[in-house]
Amino acid sequence: MSYKPDKEFLSYCESCERETSHLLILESFQDGSDQNENVTWQNRIDLVQCQGCRDKVFRTVFYFSENFDENGKYIPEIRYYPTISVDKLNALASKNITADISKSISRMFAEVYVAYNGNCLALAATGIRAIIEYTLSEIVASNSKNKPIEEACNLGFISVPTKELLLAIHVQGSASIHREYFPEKALVKLALEEVEDMVRKFCTQEKITEQIKSKTPPRE
Repeated sequence: MSYKPDKEFLSYCESCERETSHLLILESFQDGSDQNENVTWQNRIDLVQCQGCRDKVFRTVFYFSENFDENGKYIPEIRYYPTISVDKLNALASKNITADISKSISRMFAEVYVAYNGNCLALAATGIRAIIEYTLSEIVASNSKNKPIEEACNLGFISVPTKELLLAIHVQGSASIHREYFPEKALVKLALEEVEDMVRKFCTQEKITEQIKSKTPPRE
């Protein structure tokens, strides 16, 4: 069994405070196997370099022959050293929304960013689902018998297309919990960006409205 990591890949850079292209420049690995169970694995220690700021960091990678996606591509467990702080990971949301939202939702986003950056994509998708439920539950009537997404649409807080989008993101998280689904990183990123926009709208809309009104001269 051969494990071949990408020589160039996207990852979060703490200095650049965003995802950047990284290059694998040094690598050391050890293969292992269990002939009785017919499984193989590989432990790697790599030195990788950001192609933006040129900073270098270490990462450990663990491949296991039984851990792969529906396309047969191995899903590695990846850790970076030094570890990236939660505060820095908040910058992964390019819009930096955490300053304007509640501590509970901010903490949820921070944990989702940690999972996303560590390639724990099922965990990240589950967290995104939780953010949708928590945010919309704060907006719709607390005694509603319907699910928050449908009720938010019924009350006019979101449009029908937005409802369908959020339901799709919600189902992605549900499948990660209940159906052993491991979504692609690109799909999780799309979901995260859409939910960031949703939270920003609901948590900052009133503040932005007042700012615009206060600066706009009245009719004469």
